[in-house]
Amino acid sequence: MNQLLFDILPIDFILERSKNYLNKNYQYLIGELKDKSKVELFKNELLDLEKHALENNIADTPINWYFLDILKTLLLFKPDENKIEFIKNLFEQVTLNNNSLGISNLQFESNGFEYNIPLNLNDILGLHFGDNVVFNQNNQYHKWEPNFIKALEIIRSVNLQILYDINPLVKNVLVIESKDDSHGSMSPKNIMGSVYLPDVEDSTLIAECFIHECLHQYLYRLDHVSSIFNNNEGNEELYYSPWKEEPRPLNMVLHGAFVFTGVMLFYHELCKKDLPNNFINTFKERIAYRYTQVNIALTVLANNNKFSKFGNDIFGILKGYLDDIHNSEYFDNSMQIDSALDHLSKFANKDYKHVSI
Repeated sequence: MNQLLFDILPIDFILERSKNYLNKNYQYLIGELKDKSKVELFKNELLDLEKHALENNIADTPINWYFLDILKTLLLFKPDENKIEFIKNLFEQVTLNNNSLGISNLQFESNGFEYNIPLNLNDILGLHFGDNVVFNQNNQYHKWEPNFIKALEIIRSVNLQILYDINPLVKNVLVIESKDDSHGSMSPKNIMGSVYLPDVEDSTLIAECFIHECLHQYLYRLDHVSSIFNNNEGNEELYYSPWKEEPRPLNMVLHGAFVFTGVMLFYHELCKKDLPNNFINTFKERIAYRYTQVNIALTVLANNNKFSKFGNDIFGILKGYLDDIHNSEYFDNSMQIDSALDHLSKFANKDYKHVSI
């Protein structure tokens, strides 16, 4: 259990396949763009970029995944004059990897985990995530860093090797300001390799969010090895999700089940430690709550099975771990999970189009 789901396929293998997937996508988009008169402005840059893609030389970095979205936009719209220089800098950044965008990186290392903090990444790329405010000052990160170091130490106590193993999945770490009692984390797919963690003092919650986001990164890339759903069906119709107040495609329901199964495994391993009872009880409560949500999500996925063979294999792994946790001495049936059931009662039966549980 202490591999926390990161052992479905070897990480170096999925990263190699993910890079191939990235370069193939560049080849396809460049082929579509080359004949379009509206991108004549970038003709030379496209030819240079195509050469790199054909040689599989476009690296698996957040900026290079982000630029895929820019190329897709160029297929549909003529670039704004104010964006031309920015797009040219992106071409140069991808082909030469020379920080043409002027991103300010802080470099950190702790417990075998190396990471960059790109202070101005959101501003340069124009990234906005609702009302979330992201740290952009050096002193904010230095103040937060000791809590992250403790979180990494906790993860390392579960598995001495795991931080080294998952390090290649994550290039950038950023922090979201917490509000009152709420906190959040995220892994935007358009800048794959970047994770956003919460500004909280509870190092176990930071560790949970870090495992959670790394598992998103891992599952993104598993889908590059082989499709998890048949005929892209996981991205179409909408279904009940235990984690959202609105319906979600099956792919996102699976992501929730996947990452929170890993979180449960993490807390299960912590329960084995010689810790004060109040810590163990907190971890058991978190296991019970996430168990209820994951169990509901797996029911949704099973009732609306659109998995490929590979997807069914992943589903079977999740179901197996869920059963193991249920039969574990650290699973307490008596713990209250009313909030998860209330969510199900409130949102599962709403009259959404194409929604099913």
